[in-house]
Amino acid sequence: MNIEIVLAYMHTQEINALFSDYTNMLITNDSSFQNYLDIQRYDEEINHLEKNMVCHLEDCIWLIVTEKPQVVLD
Repeated sequence: MNIEIVLAYMHTQEINALFSDYTNMLITNDSSFQNYLDIQRYDEEINHLEKNMVCHLEDCIWLIVTEKPQVVLD
């Protein structure tokens, strides 16, 4: 399996999709969660990740797996 570690800033569309899936799951399980997102202006924030994504190099990475992992059974 090949894994590439890159800066997350280079993959804002994928990160946006990940955040959207996660927040949609939260809202589905508890509709009041939408209120917190509205207070934080989440829609504006998620649409401009390149401006709003502040992180350190050691915690702002995106992993790319270029091959399907092989399962090894003992």
